[in-house]
Amino acid sequence: MLDALTRLGLSLARASDIGLVRDATHQMLPRVAGDRRCWAVVRAKGKWESIAGGLEESPDRVQAEIEQLADQALKRFGGSAVVPEGVEFDGQVYYPLIVGDTTAGVLAVDISADRPDQPDSDWRRAMGAVATMVAIAARKAQLGREVEENGVYDDLTGCFNRAHSMRVLQTELQRARRQQASFALIIFDLDHFKTVNDTYGHLCGDAILAAVGQRTRDILRNSDTKCRYGGEEFMVLLPDTPRPGALHVAESLRQQLAEIQVMWNGTPVSVTASVGLTMAMLKEVDPIPLIGRADAALYRAKNGGRNQVCEAELPEVPEQPAPAPMAAGGEGA
Repeated sequence: MLDALTRLGLSLARASDIGLVRDATHQMLPRVAGDRRCWAVVRAKGKWESIAGGLEESPDRVQAEIEQLADQALKRFGGSAVVPEGVEFDGQVYYPLIVGDTTAGVLAVDISADRPDQPDSDWRRAMGAVATMVAIAARKAQLGREVEENGVYDDLTGCFNRAHSMRVLQTELQRARRQQASFALIIFDLDHFKTVNDTYGHLCGDAILAAVGQRTRDILRNSDTKCRYGGEEFMVLLPDTPRPGALHVAESLRQQLAEIQVMWNGTPVSVTASVGLTMAMLKEVDPIPLIGRADAALYRAKNGGRNQVCEAELPEVPEQPAPAPMAAGGEGA
C-alpha cells in the first residue's frame, strides 16, 4: 500500500491536466484502498466531474446515485476541513477533497463487503492523505484549464477570441491544402447594432451579443470554429465543407439569428445579421486574402439591404502556359 501511495503521489504531482489526474487516480486509488471499489468527483462549473470510478461511463441511474451521494456527503462534512478517517454511511466511507477552505469534491470507498469483526487497516488513514493529494492535483488542473480557456475564449459570447481563431484558421488552411479538402469562411455582422446600444443601453447590447454567441455555438458543429472577431462581428470556420453546404450553413445561421429575442425591461429586442461567405481556393494558405473576400461579401450584404447572405467571387487563377514542344532532335537542335 505504501508503494501504491507513493506512486499515486508522484503521478499526481506530474499531472498537468484533469485527464492525467483522472488516469493516475483511477489506476492507483483502488490499490491504496485494498482493491475496494472507489470513486471520486470534483465540482466543475456547477456539475460533478468524475476523476475516478468512471462516472461518465456509468449508466444514467448509477451516475445520478453517485451525484446524490456526493451531495449528501458534502452536507455531512458540514464544512469541516478535518475528517481524517472519513464519514461513513450507506456502506461507504467518504472523504472531502479540500483545497484551502473550500471543499472541492468527494472521494468514496465501498466497505459494504468488509466484515464487521475485522479491525480497520491502515488504508483508512492512508485515504485521508490520498484525498489531500487528489484535491490539490484536481484544483491545479482546473486552474490550468481556466487559464487556458480564459486565454482563448471571449468571456461575453463564449466563442473563441480573435487571436486564437487566427491561429486555427492558419492551421486549417494548411490542412485543407495537404488533404485537398473544401474549406469555407463566414463573417457576419449584426445589423443596426449601434441603434440597439443607443436605444436600450450597452447592457442590452451585451445581452444580445451573449445570445448571438450562444445560438451560434448551439447550431454549428463541434468541428466548426466560432469566433467573436471584434465588436458585433463574428467569424466562423467551416472545415471539410463544400460550397453547397457552406451556403446552407450561412443561410441557416442568418435565419436562426433573426429569431433571437432578448427581453429588456419588458420589451423584446431582436437583431438581424448580414453574412459574407467565401470558399478557400485550391492551395490557398494565406488567411488575409480569404478574410478580405469574406469581409467584402459581408459589406455587399450590408449595402444590399442587410439581413442577407452574399458570397464572394473567387479571383480567376491564371492558367499556366503549356510547355513549348521540343524541336526534333531534342535540346540544342
